[in-house]
Amino acid sequence: MNPTDRARWLVSLLTILLALFPQPASAATADPNDAAGRRFAQAHASAQNGDRSAARQAFEASIDSLPLLQDHALYYAARLEMEQEEPQTARKNLARLLLNHPDSIWAGDALVLRGQLFLNEGKPDEALRDFDQAIRTGPANGRTAARLGRAEALAAAQRFPEAWALTLELARTGGKEGRGAARLRETLAAMGPKKLGTDDGSFRLQFARAQIAGNQPAAAIRTLRPLLLGTNSTKVRPQAEALAAAAYRATGNTKAAAAMTEALIARGRPADLAGDALYGRARRAWNRNEDREAREDYRRLLEKFPTHAKRPEAMHALARIAEAAGDMPLAAKRYGEILRSYPSSRVAETAAWRRGFVHYLAGNYVGAAEAWHDLGEKDAGVYWRARALEGLQQDRIAQKIDQHLLQTEPTSYYSWWLDGAGKRIPVAKASTTPQPAPVAPESKIARRHLVKAERLSALGLPESAEKELDAVRQETGNTAFLMQAYADIGAWGRSIRIARAREAKGETGLAKAIHPNAHALEFARAGKRYGVDPLLLASLSRRESLFEERARSPVGAYGLMQLMPATARQLAGRPITSEELAVGRTNIDLGTRYLSQLLTKYQGRVIPALAAYNGGPKAVARWEERNGQRPGDEFVELISYRETRKYVKAVLENYRIYRSLYGSQYPPLKLY
Repeated sequence: MNPTDRARWLVSLLTILLALFPQPASAATADPNDAAGRRFAQAHASAQNGDRSAARQAFEASIDSLPLLQDHALYYAARLEMEQEEPQTARKNLARLLLNHPDSIWAGDALVLRGQLFLNEGKPDEALRDFDQAIRTGPANGRTAARLGRAEALAAAQRFPEAWALTLELARTGGKEGRGAARLRETLAAMGPKKLGTDDGSFRLQFARAQIAGNQPAAAIRTLRPLLLGTNSTKVRPQAEALAAAAYRATGNTKAAAAMTEALIARGRPADLAGDALYGRARRAWNRNEDREAREDYRRLLEKFPTHAKRPEAMHALARIAEAAGDMPLAAKRYGEILRSYPSSRVAETAAWRRGFVHYLAGNYVGAAEAWHDLGEKDAGVYWRARALEGLQQDRIAQKIDQHLLQTEPTSYYSWWLDGAGKRIPVAKASTTPQPAPVAPESKIARRHLVKAERLSALGLPESAEKELDAVRQETGNTAFLMQAYADIGAWGRSIRIARAREAKGETGLAKAIHPNAHALEFARAGKRYGVDPLLLASLSRRESLFEERARSPVGAYGLMQLMPATARQLAGRPITSEELAVGRTNIDLGTRYLSQLLTKYQGRVIPALAAYNGGPKAVARWEERNGQRPGDEFVELISYRETRKYVKAVLENYRIYRSLYGSQYPPLKLY
């Protein structure tokens, strides 16, 4: 957004503020809410520091002294009052919030808290009404607590089968709600299958499945043992064996897991479970680089289970194994079989490209060019078709294709290999098309949330401000005004997602919104300290987290640059908490230090450094041992981890875009 548009946006916001909260002409120049705002912000700080009593007092004092954020103060005060066993005061504040602020972002959470109060008083029917209303009307990210509350209320009302079913649905839930669901599930399980409305076999399978999902594999084995030792139906026994195999693997008992898996495979029925066991064993062997064992199991899957759902994936794995072994004709044959038999499968697009690549590696440039021609105008197919034509000594045609790709997709990953490794990254021209100023929302509800977001942001509470903007988004959709509002409070991920959604609908001029220069000061500081281009750090962080400071991956990586706690601890030289890793400056400093170490390890070569950042140095050592003598563009395509291969390309493409948009004083990257 240029300065003129930004000024218009600020004027629009000021207009909203004045319309909602007009000031009399005689109002003092000092804002009377400043002291109340500071008290409210201090209440948050006290709560975070563990001083719950001081936080409660400050929130209670804010209820009437800060009308704009009254619903926030009521909610937090009620929560702390419940913790300190003041249910009557909490109920009063929750009732006031729900009555006076029905559109509050805390309405759903307030219903959950009141439902818990009803439960504590032995009133499950009243609790169910509140939990059900929270599930229907509350925000999606708050419904898990409401569903757990509903399960507890159902159990309290002696509706045990319904409560049991709901705890099973919550088996994969993490955090406090996951632990609560596990405790309730254990309590219900102790009643036995009859009270839960099921038979013993189904009960044990359901319970064990939930225990495995909840990271209790040893308990799951105990639950399954009667089904494994006794005489059971042909339906129950194989399911128990499949679950036991997974549980044994999770406990590290690979011998017992292998025995269960082999029993399923040898029996060969039911076909779905036996095929799943065989496919899983093959995949695990392949992941351990035991290609011979994996190949045999994938072949057995194709022979024994011709209708299995994972058949295309097994064929693709066999093609990759043949490719790694240097048997390019067999690999090409396998890829071709996938395209003929399973053209709509998940692996078909990859197979189409790799069929051309194995022809290319084998020196069959005609076959490669034909295969890549079939991919149309996709960057990967266009770039590699030109390489195949070079192999056929049709350099003039190849150069024309390269020039066309550079002109039409100058920031594509593949353009790296066509412009002297980034020595001629084009600078994006400023748009001459005037962009309309973002229009403020007209809805009164949206405007109220917007003004609250502005106040919360000014008080240094960006997470609460983000929640208020989320409520605006529910009212207005993906507006340009909201895209800028998210960016202004540092909610970069949401701003980028809106920009991408608008671009998908045909809007132009969004390049800097989709690739914002977020956290520029911190990236510049860390880049200078460790000798890394700040734009490379931004490119990596955008891929890792969309610049969200509190991002957490399923495997437990934290923050902007997605650091694992063990790696962060090693880099910092001391124990470090997840809260520390959620601080942008800390995460950027540690992540930049790690990337700098990797760049030093690989003599400044960015491709192996990025591959190691994502896939680990051990994996890079294997890839370099196998393919390190190949050209850089081929090396990237031969990275065996699909996620790492995509990651390297995405970060490098981000960097081309960032350098094009913002320029850089750092020298061109040394790719490979």
